[in-house]
Amino acid sequence: MIYILYGVAAIGKSTVSKTLAEHAAEDNILSASFYFSRDEDNRKTGRWFFSALSYHLAILDRSLAARIDQVLEQDHDVSGRDIKKQFNTLIA
Repeated sequence: MIYILYGVAAIGKSTVSKTLAEHAAEDNILSASFYFSRDEDNRKTGRWFFSALSYHLAILDRSLAARIDQVLEQDHDVSGRDIKKQFNTLIA
């Protein structure tokens, strides 16, 4: 399941997200988490989203890790590709 929170600044999206992720981690049902931030260059856009997601999923599942490793052997710079290519290559 994927949750996306959006809204105007300073309404508590980050607090809600962090709390949900912490509870899911405590219940051992969190596969991955990622947040966007205007203050951090690697989190301002979706460029690193699928790279981070695939990394966390690979940690959880050896068969996914093996497949992601194959992908990276074929394309060492997949994380530098456009976001659609990253999704299609790493996730789909």
